[in-house]
Amino acid sequence: MQDNKKYILLGIAILLMTVFFAYFFGNPKKQVNWREDYKEINKGPFGTFLSLKLLEEYFPNNGVTILKDSIAQTLEKEENPANYVFVGGNMYMDSLGESALLKFVERGNKALIASKSPPSDLMQLVFEDYCGTFYWDYYPVVQDSSAYFNLKHPDLSLGDSLLHVAFEEEFDTTTYHWHHFPEDFFCEENEHLVALGSFDSWAINFIKVNYGKGSFYFHTNPILYTNSVLKQEDGFEYAHRSFAHLQEGETYWDQRSRIWYSENSQDDWFRGKKTFESEGPLKYILAQPSLAWAWYLSLALGLLYLLFRAKRQQRVIPVTEPNRNTSLEFISTIGRMYFVQNDHRKLAKDKARLFLAYVRDNYKIQTKKIDNSFIQTLANKAEISPDLIKKIVEIKQKINLPGGLFTEEMLIDFHQALDQFYKNCK
Repeated sequence: MQDNKKYILLGIAILLMTVFFAYFFGNPKKQVNWREDYKEINKGPFGTFLSLKLLEEYFPNNGVTILKDSIAQTLEKEENPANYVFVGGNMYMDSLGESALLKFVERGNKALIASKSPPSDLMQLVFEDYCGTFYWDYYPVVQDSSAYFNLKHPDLSLGDSLLHVAFEEEFDTTTYHWHHFPEDFFCEENEHLVALGSFDSWAINFIKVNYGKGSFYFHTNPILYTNSVLKQEDGFEYAHRSFAHLQEGETYWDQRSRIWYSENSQDDWFRGKKTFESEGPLKYILAQPSLAWAWYLSLALGLLYLLFRAKRQQRVIPVTEPNRNTSLEFISTIGRMYFVQNDHRKLAKDKARLFLAYVRDNYKIQTKKIDNSFIQTLANKAEISPDLIKKIVEIKQKINLPGGLFTEEMLIDFHQALDQFYKNCK
């Protein structure tokens, strides 16, 4: 009787699983790739297949090169006028790639970077002086199901028609995070920035900053370059006009920097090369309805087998780990990292950067120009001896001396002076 009951339950479970997969995977609409991966081979809503085709036709006399491997080697070899384009959710670029890209733009080339989160290390090198409360790790967002976009240049503007983008997922409109630059980012220190585009008539999402002989273009909404938007007439026109900021020449489409990889690992999997494969056994299986059915049913049977078999096993009693205070471990790890690197200048620069940020946030004093007036103003507001502040400023100036020796004793003096300031300031 028990055996019959078990087989009946197994048959009911298989029937329910069959109905489930028939409903969710038998519907052609559910076969649409809704993943927001920005891949140029993805013809789904959030791929960039159409953007790449548009770039290939934009400058007919020049080609588009997809960067899959070493970005640094490719950009460093380019001697003719050229462009660099990145479209993705996040940008993962190592220090060699960042250095090569900066030199590439500095020589007179153009770089357009559309990313949902800022490439923090790169932007801090481009924006050496900045103001406001902008944090380099994320853009501010507006949460809404749709937004209206336009370009600001008179010759490139869409006019009164605007570009209306409603975010859809699984064919249903839903809330989306529309990223933009903070309003106080455009202040006196950043007066060299040029706002090129916005949405909802106020949120700046597209800017230009000159670097050397070339220019960087930062866009906070890469979704505007995906297939779902370019299929709209206004969306295609928006992308076409935004690419007008590029120059005649070879265009490098950065595929590699969308993929996270371990900088110290030599394994191809962690270096992201496996993710560049456009075809694979599982992808082919899921593309064929009969094979997909066999695959999902096999998974269902395997899960049912594990479910019924687990009842015949004694449940493992978990070992409860005692609560630990990991704060000290974290501090110890950071300390060992700086000790092993033995880079006193780098640690001193970090301390100096935090000190200037503290002065800006607490005393509302501009730190772009540090002179006797700055020292006296800070001394008055913080009620600290001008001699102590002068000592901090002198050591900070030694940090930035190129080729100068910055010793451990100088780092200790800098730390003690800062510690005395923080303990006694008002």
